[in-house]
Amino acid sequence: MVNDAPKPMAANEVEIVSTRQAYTVDLSRLGKMDLLVTYKTASGEVALVTVPAETANESTIKAAIAAQRKAAGQWQGKRLAL
Repeated sequence: MVNDAPKPMAANEVEIVSTRQAYTVDLSRLGKMDLLVTYKTASGEVALVTVPAETANESTIKAAIAAQRKAAGQWQGKRLAL
């Protein structure tokens, strides 16, 4: 019997869930396309990052996700009084 269960992700890995192209909302790039990349982290969090379609490749997607994860990390665990 073959074990086809997926291996658990390492903490520094993400899984690309889907990609879609859409017109950008960036005013400096009107009329151009973005690649919308939905990804899932090892903890199960699902997030979306956009990359200009004309420059989208594995390295630019990795860089965009890494930048977003770093920015999000500064807020994780903080409590805000309302």
